[in-house]
Amino acid sequence: MKDYFCFLGVSGTDVTVNSLHPGIIETDLWQHFHTIITPIGVLAGIALFKMFGKTPLQGAQTTIYAAVEPSLQSVTNKYFSDCREVTPSQQTFDETAAKRLWDISERITQDGINQS
Repeated sequence: MKDYFCFLGVSGTDVTVNSLHPGIIETDLWQHFHTIITPIGVLAGIALFKMFGKTPLQGAQTTIYAAVEPSLQSVTNKYFSDCREVTPSQQTFDETAAKRLWDISERITQDGINQS
């Protein structure tokens, strides 16, 4: 996982940059997949989420932890899951893909702002 400061322009500041995975959260998003997934697929997804997914409250815990845990005040460029630091997947080390994702996200965000 490359130093995200280069993308954010916050190098040399007190700003810290970390990322996290909240887990698989049981939400109502499955109700919107009927146009791209068969009804049986949607039902299977809902069942799996109910069996293995986290509630929204449970899913929020890692985000809250990363935002307010005093011991993380100066921790930066780390990845968290289930309220602990973990090693991210190998794909996160692909600088070309990271730059491409950043550029696409920036364009989509700017497009959304321009449409407002």
